[in-house]
Amino acid sequence: MENTRPTATWWRKALRFAAYSIFAIFLLAMLAIYALTLPAVQQRLTRKAETFLREKLGTRVAVGAIRLRFPGHLSLENFLLEDQQGDTLARVGSLVVSMDMWKLMDQSIELNKITLEDASVYLHQKDSTYNFDFITKAFAGTAAPTPTDTTASAWKLQLDLTVLQLKKVYFRFVDESSETTIQANIGTAETTIAKADLKIRTIVLDGFNLADADIRYVQKKAVPSDGKPAAGFDLLLKKGDISRSHLLYAVPEMTVETNLEKTTLGTLQLQSVNGALAIRTKDLQLENSALAYLDSETTPTPGHLNAGDLDLTRLYAHIPEFSYQNDTLFLQAQSLSGADKSGLLLHALRTTARVTPSGIALQKTLARLNQTTLDGDVSLFKNKSGAFDRMQVQLRQLKGVFGDLIPLLPPPAIPALSQLRDLPYEVSGKLSGWLENLQTQNIRFQAGSATIAHFNGSIQQLTDFEKLGMNLNISRLETNRADLVRWMSATGTPKDSLLAQPLPAFLSTSGEVSGTMALLRLSLRGALGALQTGPLSPPLGDPPLLFELAGTLANANNPDSLSMDLQVNRLDAPNQFFAFLGLKEGQLPDLLQSTGTLKGTLASLQVDLAFKAQRGSTN
Repeated sequence: MENTRPTATWWRKALRFAAYSIFAIFLLAMLAIYALTLPAVQQRLTRKAETFLREKLGTRVAVGAIRLRFPGHLSLENFLLEDQQGDTLARVGSLVVSMDMWKLMDQSIELNKITLEDASVYLHQKDSTYNFDFITKAFAGTAAPTPTDTTASAWKLQLDLTVLQLKKVYFRFVDESSETTIQANIGTAETTIAKADLKIRTIVLDGFNLADADIRYVQKKAVPSDGKPAAGFDLLLKKGDISRSHLLYAVPEMTVETNLEKTTLGTLQLQSVNGALAIRTKDLQLENSALAYLDSETTPTPGHLNAGDLDLTRLYAHIPEFSYQNDTLFLQAQSLSGADKSGLLLHALRTTARVTPSGIALQKTLARLNQTTLDGDVSLFKNKSGAFDRMQVQLRQLKGVFGDLIPLLPPPAIPALSQLRDLPYEVSGKLSGWLENLQTQNIRFQAGSATIAHFNGSIQQLTDFEKLGMNLNISRLETNRADLVRWMSATGTPKDSLLAQPLPAFLSTSGEVSGTMALLRLSLRGALGALQTGPLSPPLGDPPLLFELAGTLANANNPDSLSMDLQVNRLDAPNQFFAFLGLKEGQLPDLLQSTGTLKGTLASLQVDLAFKAQRGSTN
């Protein structure tokens, strides 16, 4: 009992001493921190840092000010660093960093916000030497550096939920070995780093806003692989908003350039594995933007739409899904409009598209372009040389004017289409092959004022009317004199010459046609309206001429040199059919029937026919 009181007193003194010591240390720490916030102290620290860096690096270093505000606000102003050639390496107008100071006690650097304004960085590489290598050597010392495991460091960098703000920031990197330039001129940018794992190079950004930016990646020379796997990364961006920005990606294989006036997207993911880049977007919307795509192996085709040479302006689009991976592009467009340099004006497009090195496939496509509407599926295939040479087309409906087809078809231009530019048409059915040999199935075609064609078979040399060939089974073919004159004038024959030729008021036929325009083989049956010459006039309502014939037509594309070798199996002609002759004497029979052969030209026709004439009840 006698030793209890002295022991208790000793413990109280010890606790009091400890409390005073802790308080003194805390007070000194607060005073030290407060001292760091004083302008005089900060100015002295600034000069010390400037002198240290200048002597350490052996180059020009300027530090305007280093400022600290309690509890965790650090700023750097008017910083300049030059490389050993006297060129600017880095310049910072203002860098402000806020952090959780208490986390330093746990050897953790937790950044809350980073704001960088009026800054620029210039990096350069030549022969595996960078213009900033002198910094690494200066801080590494004279001894050879030993590899260190930075992942095992006790200090941790925490970037999760860090707010990043950039304003007037410029970055440029030039690699002379591969002739590569990476350049970013950012007006304003702001985002929140939702997650950052630097060990596996994974970053998630939430709420990305970019405006007034010019970002470019240009590589002029292909660089052979060194066999080492490239470091991969994974960047996920959520809720993006980009406005008034220019993006350029140019490599020897292709160039993609876009001007984004206003763009929003749900997500954008960039993944790189072994040097291969994969891009995915969800819910992408473009307003009044522009997009250009150029495949280096594509031959320019002025005036014709070219999937390897696109230049779209006034672009408005809602794209629920887009991806690019392993040279395959996938796009799902809910709505898309714009104008291409070929002259194509796209009012609305809804499609699912897949573009691969071997071709293009458009599925469930609904489009309005110029005066044309399209509902169908289109697949275009490339050959080994990279040129399109085969297609598969399912047309549920294609309706418009022939002039709209000019930019859609590959060159060379088809003169006949230019002559028929304003002629309306509508077509449905299946097409396969290419314009040199096009296979058709269940084609339903309407054009002009009264032309209708239903057929199956094949058409050859569609781009050259002089060599046009066909092998068709026609279930229905109808036209009238006005359309005949229009079709035939597209071959270059003057209209006045065609009006002087006796042409039927209308034609309705079915059967088989094969051969070329130089020599056509026919097996047809049908009806002809009355022959007419002179100005176009409405079809007569009189009974038509009925016919069944087989044989050949030569030079079918030129009425002046047209010749025939036909077997007439049936020809029933009412007298009104020859009204154009204008006979003033004699009378034509009510019905003239004939069989036999017709050979020669219209100017010199060899006739071997048996006739049967009927007037009233008399033969």
